[in-house]
Amino acid sequence: MGVRHHKAGAGSCGAVGGPFSEGDHLGRPLPQAGEGGMIDMPLTVRRAIGYVRVSTDEQAAQGHSLALQPERIRQWCALRELHLVDIVVDEGVSAGVQLHKRPGGKELMHRLRTGEADVVVVFRLDRLFRNAQHGLNFVRDELDGRGVNLHSITELVDTTTPTGRLMLTMLWAVAEYERDTIRERTRSTMEGLRQQGRVYGTTPYGCVAVGGRWDEALGRVVGQHLYRDPKTWPHRELIVQLRGPHDGAEQLSLQGISTELEARGIPAPAGGRRWQKHSISRVINTHGGLKHIQPLPAEHEPAVSEAAQP
Repeated sequence: MGVRHHKAGAGSCGAVGGPFSEGDHLGRPLPQAGEGGMIDMPLTVRRAIGYVRVSTDEQAAQGHSLALQPERIRQWCALRELHLVDIVVDEGVSAGVQLHKRPGGKELMHRLRTGEADVVVVFRLDRLFRNAQHGLNFVRDELDGRGVNLHSITELVDTTTPTGRLMLTMLWAVAEYERDTIRERTRSTMEGLRQQGRVYGTTPYGCVAVGGRWDEALGRVVGQHLYRDPKTWPHRELIVQLRGPHDGAEQLSLQGISTELEARGIPAPAGGRRWQKHSISRVINTHGGLKHIQPLPAEHEPAVSEAAQP
């Protein structure tokens, strides 16, 4: 049994051994190809393919490590007497990427469609999806019609039973709720800190971060305060005015604003001449929460300032 690693952005995959190299997950000899090249498998043996995913941020986390997940999958298959055909790995891939757009996910779906597995085994459900609807659609469209079951080790989900299917629906719904709650809490925290004139994340375009101290544990500067950058704040206000309508002025599109800024010779946040539409959109969307920011006092010079970002 091999482990196929797919790294984000890689154009090919590598495998340690092959699906039928030396022995199965218990070290037993694998069935040999018979006449016509077909492999004779006992009818009672269910074939499993494991799926492993870690994002870039999770690679250092023990609970999601590349070493831990395959090992747990092997142990699970041994316990359930599943013939582990292969383990497909997506390395450095976020759960936000659709399964068919992940290198390993694409291979997994292909192998399911060619009838190579009876069971898909994952360490956790969120290794496949964090969106409940996406997960349920996958089970319905890719697994049910082919008689393939899903096993999740952490949540002890087995879709061969009605209880397991109910648990699957509930767990994915809870995971989606938690994701949305975290997103909303983060948004509220960022808004609150900015209203207090404190820095959260990167310094917005048109602002300057003053003061702060280096936090060794976090590996970044904390305790900074935001002020209006006398050089770039007028450009921020100009962008909002150009978007209009304001004082009878016609509203400009994002492309129109980009053209106007470049014509006036106003540098983009990254330092180049060309303004990207997404940068302009971010300035417009965040301006309401920054209007209270005070001008930079004359006696202040930014002790530590990050590169301005929209």
